[in-house]
Amino acid sequence: MQRSAADNDRAFAMLIGNEWASGQAGDTFACVDPFTEESWGRVPRASAADVDRAVRAARAAFDTGTWPGTAPARRAALLRRLAELIAANADALAYQQIRENGKLVSEMRPASTCS
Repeated sequence: MQRSAADNDRAFAMLIGNEWASGQAGDTFACVDPFTEESWGRVPRASAADVDRAVRAARAAFDTGTWPGTAPARRAALLRRLAELIAANADALAYQQIRENGKLVSEMRPASTCS
């Protein structure tokens, strides 16, 4: 998968409480492909306060958001849809993990199943 030059200088944000955030301190660090050692973006450096805020937001969403009141059959349908989206985007997701973590393609691609 080829990336454009713009992709190599992308700035990312954290998603906390359904809002994009740059982090309390505003500090960032470079994302580096461990194989090529090329920088391909910048991400926020989360502070302890950012992590606490994210955990509180996740807990609130789980306890009082729409999920706890969602019928089990609907939850199952949503989770199946998530699985479909992951399968449909498996190549892009695998490539991202290869780029972020230096994983091998064989480690990130779904294993073949034998019948």
